[in-house]
Amino acid sequence: LCHNYQKRSLQIAEPPSMAPNRAFLSYGAPLVIWAVMAAVHQGPWTFTRTLLTAMWTLHFSKRLAEARHLHVYSPGKDMHGCFTSKASLFYVVGSLGIGGAVLLDESFAARDRTTPSLLSTIAPVTFLCSVSVNAYCHWRLRLLKTARPPNAPRTFPRGDFFEWVACPHYTAEVATWLSFALVCRTLPAWLFFLATFGLLLRWSQQRHHRYMEMDGYKQLQRDALIPYVW
Repeated sequence: LCHNYQKRSLQIAEPPSMAPNRAFLSYGAPLVIWAVMAAVHQGPWTFTRTLLTAMWTLHFSKRLAEARHLHVYSPGKDMHGCFTSKASLFYVVGSLGIGGAVLLDESFAARDRTTPSLLSTIAPVTFLCSVSVNAYCHWRLRLLKTARPPNAPRTFPRGDFFEWVACPHYTAEVATWLSFALVCRTLPAWLFFLATFGLLLRWSQQRHHRYMEMDGYKQLQRDALIPYVW
């Protein structure tokens, strides 16, 4: 029984050096798929198409850079959910669906306005702010992890956005894809947003429960993902 458990642990726990390679499958594939679709599409480059291409490229370029240069990976720990084969498939399917609706469906260009609407102006600003908050929270989590002495017990982050919710980086991720869906206004974009929202709800609740077991966390009365709601 012990031998089987050790064998299973070796199968699910990968060295931290594998994480950046897995990150390319999750975050690099959407960039490649969108670039290929952009290269083969024959329609006009409307304002919304250009804007969505810039938003998509910015988000996944940031995530890829973070995975390779910012995140700290613990040895002997299971890979993060974003780097699993299921997550990679999720991003590939989402890229094909959203990219196809935006770049290959000519009815999208027909619906696109020639001049920017108020929504297409506000939503990209919200998108940019959300991406920035997400990156900042990832940096704060890196500082927390690298400052902890070896073999010291794990603790929870404090200050800034972490005073409102347990996982502000997930909150910013939700706002990012909501902003994107508001600009895109296609079924694949809304489905991608809803799937991401549901997944981050579960992940934030799991982390919130882990923090609840740490001394001093319950008194803060934080929510998991959405301030004063969840």
